[in-house]
Amino acid sequence: MTTSYAQFNTLTITGRVNHAEIVTGQYGEFLALTLLSELVSDAEPIAIKIRSNNGLMKAFHNGNLPNGRRLTVTGHLSGMSELFLNKTTGKRAVRKRPEISMTNVVIMDGGYGPKPKADKNDGAVVEIDEAPELDDKDFEVSAPAVDTKLAEAAGF
Repeated sequence: MTTSYAQFNTLTITGRVNHAEIVTGQYGEFLALTLLSELVSDAEPIAIKIRSNNGLMKAFHNGNLPNGRRLTVTGHLSGMSELFLNKTTGKRAVRKRPEISMTNVVIMDGGYGPKPKADKNDGAVVEIDEAPELDDKDFEVSAPAVDTKLAEAAGF
């Protein structure tokens, strides 16, 4: 009988944060993070699923993993799938996006990309002032002064 051992399959990938949340599982709390990345130009994105209870959780709590932020992560490739078992039908189904799973993920120096632009309003209440009252004289149009000598020379 031969025993198969895991290889040191390390992957570095850049993607945008699609979803991040703290989840309580069988062994305690962990960060469930999903990145979206295109493997080649103009391709449909794939999902990179990361489950972590290390420094990524701290980054999430510090507000460094907002949706849309570009990240470069390095970790071990732990799985890939395009199919899943649909529990309601009991049949295999195709995922909306192919999925890569990673473990022991870290964000190395320089791995944080720019945060997404904040809304200009940022949730602040916008107060609209009432329009000022206008007099009819504000809309009077007066003809510009005409140089009569110039007008006579032009034949007017």
